[in-house]
Amino acid sequence: MKPTASEWLVRLAGWCLGGVFVYAGVLKVTDPWAFADSVASFRLLPAVLINPVALILPVLEIILGVALIAGVKRSVGAGMLGVLCVLFAAALGQALVRGIEVDCGCFGGGAPSTARTVWALLRDIGLGLLAWWVWHRGRRAANEPVA
Repeated sequence: MKPTASEWLVRLAGWCLGGVFVYAGVLKVTDPWAFADSVASFRLLPAVLINPVALILPVLEIILGVALIAGVKRSVGAGMLGVLCVLFAAALGQALVRGIEVDCGCFGGGAPSTARTVWALLRDIGLGLLAWWVWHRGRRAANEPVA
């Protein structure tokens, strides 16, 4: 059966979303120490968890991104990336509320600033909405019950 225009749009959105997360994950994997510093800058985790999170999170982003690009379990991958976006947005939001300037480490390192934190928060909200849309449409296309 030939995919409809709507199905192609969902695929394209999944490829874009997956590509963003593969790219971000690869940047973090190539410089784990810088990403660990970024994770620490949020002041959310105990010191013992910073390095494991900095090592595991990028690999998870790459795996989920590749799954979306490959079209393997698209709704699962999009759903999990959506959850990550919510967690990232919550971390960025708490930093803003607490007045902590962070380098989110999303796409490599940079100087911490309030403006960068706000931009990263808005970007994560947008990516989270895209992930929700791909998840929602993916479940619908698979004739799964939509909650």
